[in-house]
Amino acid sequence: MEVNQALTLGFACFTETAMLHHAFTTFLERNDVKAKYYWLALLLYAFCVLFTAGNSFSIYFVSLFCYSLIVLFSLIFFRNQMEVKLIVSFMFVALNYAFTVLAATFLWQMRGNPISEYPLNLEPAFWSQAILYLLFTVSVFVIDKLRNYEKDKNLLFDGIYVFCVPLFMLLIILKLFYVAMQV
Repeated sequence: MEVNQALTLGFACFTETAMLHHAFTTFLERNDVKAKYYWLALLLYAFCVLFTAGNSFSIYFVSLFCYSLIVLFSLIFFRNQMEVKLIVSFMFVALNYAFTVLAATFLWQMRGNPISEYPLNLEPAFWSQAILYLLFTVSVFVIDKLRNYEKDKNLLFDGIYVFCVPLFMLLIILKLFYVAMQV
């Protein structure tokens, strides 16, 4: 493995883990499990990201694996209601993969590559990870600010936009991807 590839994988591990921590700390409330176990769980997640990104696994396998691991972490380390934990876990995975595809496609087009040659397996690249991290951070900020406008913190309202916004973004990006592939 060359140095540039190792640094890119390290950056991908860092950004993915930082995004997970950011989503958890923004939307969930920690329970009494010791903080060192939480940080060990995040380290485990970072190693899983390194393993899956380094081996170019299918996105379907990785998303199911990551979602299961993230749900497990939310169950162990946070005290919120089950619905909130599941919604935040889904939000993380949906936003992560939607913005991964968006960032990679954006960079692909900026380089002047034809969409017909777009790779089926996306490998981490420094700039696509940087764009992903920026988009994810901004969207979590916006979702959190929208959530704070709701005066009585109605769980149903939280669930609707925290679940639907990432889902619609993912669907729109996938639709744009498929439309571009047919051109």
